[in-house]
Amino acid sequence: MQQQNKRDRGRQADALPPRISILLEEIEKEPVPERLLALARELQEALVERRGLERRCEAVEMQDLKVSQP
Repeated sequence: MQQQNKRDRGRQADALPPRISILLEEIEKEPVPERLLALARELQEALVERRGLERRCEAVEMQDLKVSQP
């Protein structure tokens, strides 16, 4: 999976102007602080939770519409 991602990024980088491609490569080489990774995980969990809540609300609204229609 990781190799696939690298290949995909490589193809995407080929489509970019050289300066942007070089910048992206340099960014990928930079170490990521552990705190930033922890915050990113927390954000991802919160977004998943929110998405689930929104889906449940939509389901309830759809059910209410079905009940209120004759």
